[in-house]
Order: sequence, then structure tokens, then C-alpha cells
Amino acid sequence: TKWDVNFISASSDKRLLVELLYAASALDIPTLGLLVRARASTLMAGKTPEEIRKDFNFSNDLPKSEEREIHDMVRALRKRRNLSYDEDAGIAPAAAVLGSVWRLAETEVAAAESAAGAAAEASAKVGAKGGALVGAASWRQGSWRAAVAEDWQRLAAAPPEVRADRELILSSLP
Repeated sequence: TKWDVNFISASSDKRLLVELLYAASALDIPTLGLLVRARASTLMAGKTPEEIRKDFNFSNDLPKSEEREIHDMVRALRKRRNLSYDEDAGIAPAAAVLGSVWRLAETEVAAAESAAGAAAEASAKVGAKGGALVGAASWRQGSWRAAVAEDWQRLAAAPPEVRADRELILSSLP
């Protein structure tokens, strides 16, 4: 609706956008997801990967060699599909959005487990900042999630610790 578009357009709060994207996915509201992704894209337009990482509070733990490998994989895939690819931004926008939504989802799962009486298990997973799971702010994980979202077959080229990410594998199933 027009109200939805105006509401999303007025928002520059990245946390709110991530929460809305998570809600759109959880509640299966594709139009809301589309609007939120479009707004997030406009907020990231023209920014470098470093600026996007800073805006979304990610540490840069992605080795340069892997960054180049992912960049090349996604560029080639998009070229085969006749889709555009921003050489300067690369996969940074997708990595930021996917990584942020994943981080929020993991936080919500940890909170639900804690509320359901699994406090010991949840506290073992919760990081020092009290909400994000250990490794959840990983730019490396966000980047590989973005590459796998483009094409699940990219898992074959992923490092062993990425292939061991059960949630990533489940999310990549066609």
C-alpha cells in the first residue's frame, strides 16, 4: 500500500529495517520484504564495502583471497544470468543485509531458548555483548551467505568451517 511505501521510505534506521526484513521472512510477507530490501539498497548505494561494514557493525574477518574468490564467483554468476553487478560494492550490500538478518534471527532464537528454560544452552551461545551469537558479526559468514544465496552450489567452494554452518546449508536448499 501507499502507507507501507511511505513508512519504509521514511526509515533510515538500519536496525528497524533489519527487524522488518526478519519479520517479513518469518511471517511470509514478500511485499514487505521487497520494500525493505529496496530501501536498504538505497541506503547503501554508492558506499564502499568498508563503509557498509561500518554502518552495519561488522568486523572485517574475510581474508582478501576469499573476498576476491567470492567476488569473482558472484560476478560470473550474475553475468551468466544477465544481471547487473556493481564492481565497487561487490557483494557488500547483500552480505550486510543477510548477515544482519541472520544475526537478529540468532539473537531471537537464543532469547526464545532462554525463555523456554534452556538458559544454560543459550548462555553458552550468547556472546559477550549479550545478544549476538559468537561469530554472528562475521563479515566472512555474511559474505559466504550472500554468495550461497546467489547459488547454493557455491557451498562446494566454501571453506570447511563455512560448509559446517548447518543453518547456512539448510537455508541454501532449493
